[in-house]
Amino acid sequence: MPPAVTTGDQFKLSNLPTDTISAVHFQPGKGAQFLLASSWDCMVRLYDVTSGGQRSSYEHACPVLASCFADALHAISGSLEGAVKYFDLNTSQGMLFPLLLNLHASFTNLGKCNRAVSVALYSQAIGAPLTGSWDKTVRVWDPRASNTTSTGDASAGGAVSVHQQPDTVFTMDAVNTTLVVGTAGRHVLLWDLRNMAQPIEQQESTLRYQTRIIRCFPNGQGFVMGSIEGRVAVRMFDKSQESQKKSYVFKCHRKKEENREVIYPVTAISFHQRYNTFATGGSDGMVNTWDGFNRKWLAQFEKYSTTISSLDFCEDGTQLAIGVSYLYENGEIPNVPAPAIYIRSVADSEVRRKNMAPANSASGGATISAPPTVPPTPRPNSRTDFNTQGIIATLVTFQFCSHVGKCYKMMLVKKCGEKRFNRGYFNVLDRRKCLVKSYLVGSHSGQQQNVTSYSLNILLTPYSVKYFSRRRFVQVVWDRMVNKRMAAEERSYGCLHLKQKKGSNQIIFTAL
Repeated sequence: MPPAVTTGDQFKLSNLPTDTISAVHFQPGKGAQFLLASSWDCMVRLYDVTSGGQRSSYEHACPVLASCFADALHAISGSLEGAVKYFDLNTSQGMLFPLLLNLHASFTNLGKCNRAVSVALYSQAIGAPLTGSWDKTVRVWDPRASNTTSTGDASAGGAVSVHQQPDTVFTMDAVNTTLVVGTAGRHVLLWDLRNMAQPIEQQESTLRYQTRIIRCFPNGQGFVMGSIEGRVAVRMFDKSQESQKKSYVFKCHRKKEENREVIYPVTAISFHQRYNTFATGGSDGMVNTWDGFNRKWLAQFEKYSTTISSLDFCEDGTQLAIGVSYLYENGEIPNVPAPAIYIRSVADSEVRRKNMAPANSASGGATISAPPTVPPTPRPNSRTDFNTQGIIATLVTFQFCSHVGKCYKMMLVKKCGEKRFNRGYFNVLDRRKCLVKSYLVGSHSGQQQNVTSYSLNILLTPYSVKYFSRRRFVQVVWDRMVNKRMAAEERSYGCLHLKQKKGSNQIIFTAL
């Protein structure tokens, strides 16, 4: 059974494209302010989502089929004639991106494919843009170079390396160093971006009809594919039998009418970066959200006027850009709805995975925020260190300064390479939640430190601890730390992996 249709807060951008929208992309980074949109009216536009208006644009000679951000200051786009442009979002005076005021920013012509550019992306792993084309190639571009080579390695002096595919490239996506390419003929190829001499794997799609869209899980475990037959395939990279059990195909974007099922193509997919859930859009004008790991339909949004041509979650997952425009899947029709781009606020319940803690809640992962007004005073003779490794491999040392059963106060020592930032405090909330919340106060010299927010994903609840109650689990940790009553051992509790070396009072918590 489908979930109830949800209505959310959303608004429509102004100065919209006049023809089909090919792609929408949020600016990289948390709290993204800008949205890039390309369309068949030959334009690439930059929107300010806070004001809802257009801030900049540039033009191709033909309809633009692909675009993406390279970073917060640059964008890449490709057109029907095969031209690839590298868009500099700075003014000629070097004005910073948030102050961008020029109406037509400058761009560089990277080069040209033999046929239309169907997809563009930027790989952080190799620091280079890539394009897929109808000429059966994937090209890796170097914006710094001025000449091109037809084959081989870009480091040999060319601006691009060209990698042949078995058929027309319709879609591709990358995660870490893995590139997944979907072509005509239902081919799916996996490439290692560090060595693209040949694909590491070539397989036939598990979908019976043409692949329309491919997107990779942000955690790097696999990818999903959507087809013109209203089906989505979930595929895992790991070839072990256990991992392959998680691969499957499901039906979506279908409707029953008078004892028959009407099937709509899956036209867009976008992943939520925190929860690894994803949204699909179809030519039925519907947007659905899915938990791919637990095979659960999470939410269905209200129907839009026509086909969902593109979707993109912002990095923190609080907003979803929805490109709505007819893709001529039914040929010419009368009264085609005008293209529109909506920015929708996403409710946590619409994207959160089953049994996963909500973001920014008392049971979710902690994020670095403003310091408390009055830092707690450490209690003497009660300090014992333990380490925790966050999701960005930053080692942090906590120090217990209170006792079990109260609001635990801990002192922070943050290590970044050889630097140590002291004089911070962490609070663990009461026994009902047992959550680590962090407050960075300053450095050992008393100067405030500017540290980027990140989630530690540290969660101690009875649901993740099978053999201990909340209080008992905390008591066991306390005994291990202060009284040293437990010998060396290694154990996992839900999303935490706990390890202690024999003869040491240090416990290492690793977020799984």
